[in-house]
Amino acid sequence: IALLTCAVANGQYLLVTDPGAGTVGRYSSSGAPVNVSLISGLNIPLGIVESGGYIYVANNGNGTIGKYNLDGTIVNAAFITGLNAPAGLAISGSYLYIANSGAGKISKFDISGTLINNSFIVGLTNPQGLTISGTNIFIADQGTGAIGQFSLTDGSTINGSLRISGSLNNPRGIALN
Repeated sequence: IALLTCAVANGQYLLVTDPGAGTVGRYSSSGAPVNVSLISGLNIPLGIVESGGYIYVANNGNGTIGKYNLDGTIVNAAFITGLNAPAGLAISGSYLYIANSGAGKISKFDISGTLINNSFIVGLTNPQGLTISGTNIFIADQGTGAIGQFSLTDGSTINGSLRISGSLNNPRGIALN
């Protein structure tokens, strides 16, 4: 059984990372496979986000973010490089936020791939999942078992250890509903 780590809804489809197979697959909203290898040849893909007609994928194994068209064709497989085990991704406006899990921090880039702040949020243990609501970014920190709430304006801590029914055991993904 493949370990599927992250999914993002793209209109009527789900885009799902499969780290073991090194792919991103497209599935119907009922779970039926449409194209299980929409994007292939990835190195432990973990995080995924879709915005502005592009799919961004965190390649944990080689420290890169790839950028792809919605049909899976490559725009730039090494769109952002030099990361340390990237995991979660989130986009707000014209900014891409990356959980640099190996470095314990969140990096901020503009949507063209230009680094804005390599250490936008620091002091994390093993950040994995990211989600954004308004002017806040929420981070699932697998290392501490906490969910942190931070400001999108300056990265400052609002609540660094939100707990959900006590301690969590290795939280990876997070989404707002």
